[in-house]
Amino acid sequence: MRSIEKTFTQLESHLQALIEGGSARFFPSMQSTGDLTNRFVIALHQHLRSDTDGNWVVPSNFELHLYPSEAEKISSDPSALDGVSDALHQAGEEAGLTFYHSPQILIVPDENVLQGDMRIFAYHDTEDLPHTMAMEAPLDQDQEEIPINAFLIVDGTQLFTLEQTVINIGRRADNHLVIDDSRISRLHAQIRLIHGQFVIFDLGSTGGTYVNNQPVNEHALRPGDVISLAGIPLVFGQDTNLHGETQKFAWPSD
Repeated sequence: MRSIEKTFTQLESHLQALIEGGSARFFPSMQSTGDLTNRFVIALHQHLRSDTDGNWVVPSNFELHLYPSEAEKISSDPSALDGVSDALHQAGEEAGLTFYHSPQILIVPDENVLQGDMRIFAYHDTEDLPHTMAMEAPLDQDQEEIPINAFLIVDGTQLFTLEQTVINIGRRADNHLVIDDSRISRLHAQIRLIHGQFVIFDLGSTGGTYVNNQPVNEHALRPGDVISLAGIPLVFGQDTNLHGETQKFAWPSD
């Protein structure tokens, strides 16, 4: 059976193409279609289930929380939600995922959401409305053990330890790693733990994501890799000592 990570990679790629081709114009406040697509993929992956036949089942119900004036604008044109719903359904089925019914999307005005931002919540039919659910839960269905002493050195000064299976990086304040620099997109990149290895994904950023001076859409990280987010350097390090002792980290040479 194909791995679930490959399935979600295919889903993300197809969903972005479909949204770019249709409904992106209804969400002008989002930084990019990659940003919007990633929010849906995270919500789907968080609530992934396996049924008795071994099918991967994803939620069919979604709430999009928006600043009230933006919620009103999108709600005034039902074709916006129809387009996103159709894109979710098509991309999910092409990736081999199962919906119990066509995706249903509800727009929720929320004064706690900043203008230009969006929160997406997903739930199955058997679950209550998720008004108080958080988006910080790890994605990984298999509850992988997080490697010890994995970290980023940000711009040569800040040490950021990787202690979750998913780390969002960007300028926006609700990212796990916030980089307050105008060159950085609001939701710029994401690091995911996949089969015990951290992998970085570019999220349709404006300035791009580079690893060791090479542009990447996704890249499996190795200790000493130098990541550049629109020119901001992050050095990836990870302790591989099985006894849990921190190994000396050597800065990579130019």
